[in-house]
Amino acid sequence: MSIFRSSSNDDTSVAPCTGRPEQRSTDTRLLNAHVKQRELASRSGDGLEVTLSWHPEINELIVCVCDHRQGAYFEIRPERHLALEVYYHPYAYVDLSDVHYRDDRLAV
Repeated sequence: MSIFRSSSNDDTSVAPCTGRPEQRSTDTRLLNAHVKQRELASRSGDGLEVTLSWHPEINELIVCVCDHRQGAYFEIRPERHLALEVYYHPYAYVDLSDVHYRDDRLAV
């Protein structure tokens, strides 16, 4: 049993520390899901931003983490029963992220 979902779209890039993936795909379902995502929870402090969102059209949860201290951004797509655990402890699950971006120029 897998507890994480991986993105099936390999053509995804990330806008640096915006918490929003940039879709370069022509798949309109994915593009619309990005536009219609719903933010369920958000927190920030000490250079760290964490957002839990839900994409209703593809019925997927995503935890986006932007760490301005490290200049890093990553996304984790947990199963529903683990979403809050991942939201509150994202670094415990960073190895399972399917999007990871690091740029030292983004660090403060």
